[in-house]
Amino acid sequence: SAGSAPKAPSWDSWSSATDSSNGELPPGFLYKVKAVHEYTSTDNDELELNIGDIVLVLAFENPDEQDDGWLLGLKESHWMQKKDISAKGVFPENFTQKV
Repeated sequence: SAGSAPKAPSWDSWSSATDSSNGELPPGFLYKVKAVHEYTSTDNDELELNIGDIVLVLAFENPDEQDDGWLLGLKESHWMQKKDISAKGVFPENFTQKV
């Protein structure tokens, strides 16, 4: 790692100030979507959706892994209860709409 890189501004204090109402958001958080159709996962890296689920969309760590029309996300309810990012999965973007 480049030891001389400047330290980023204190992201934690800034984000907790703006998001104090809904707690911390997972790393890589981009925006929220709401499921408008049910989606049954066919693979263990997919996210199952129920209508009305709010999903926190996350950035792909490796953009090459992103398939067209798919998003990576984590259910907001799960994140709020467990703060566990390992439950993230991919889901079809057209089953959701941005909130």
